[in-house]
Amino acid sequence: MNKGLDPKEIQALKDKCAKKNKPFILREGKDALQEDGANFLFVGEYEGKEVIFDAFLYTLEMEFFSEVIDDAIEMVKEENPKFKEANFDAIEGEHIDLMEDIADKLAEDDDYKVQEFIDYDDDCEYGVAMDICLNIPEVNESEIEKFVKAFKDGSLTLDKTFYAFSIS
Repeated sequence: MNKGLDPKEIQALKDKCAKKNKPFILREGKDALQEDGANFLFVGEYEGKEVIFDAFLYTLEMEFFSEVIDDAIEMVKEENPKFKEANFDAIEGEHIDLMEDIADKLAEDDDYKVQEFIDYDDDCEYGVAMDICLNIPEVNESEIEKFVKAFKDGSLTLDKTFYAFSIS
């Protein structure tokens, strides 16, 4: 059973939030709160039922660069089969230099534009997973609180404008 849908679990999270006087609780771990993203829990309504949302909020800029970098890595692997098994999390190397050059060019391409969105996944282990991508300069507790409040009171509107960002 998905514990994030259990009324007792939902009440326990509400109690934790009330105790901290916040509408959300940061998840524990290294991804809990960083400048470009945060993982947190909050209680809200989904398909007419109260649930726990296991949310990840990140910046539109992070989404843009993730798309550009992912495509650049694939292009390096296609053009240079010797790098198919290379570690692209490395800090340096010939494959990293190639990836960065391609990413620079891709970032200037008009095909790479992103817009705000929310994705839901109700087929998960805990509650309802929610990916939120917003055009904010950084993720912090104030931005999380603003999002949760707007989501819960129905005033959240996503910007449908497409954006691109500069690598340099």
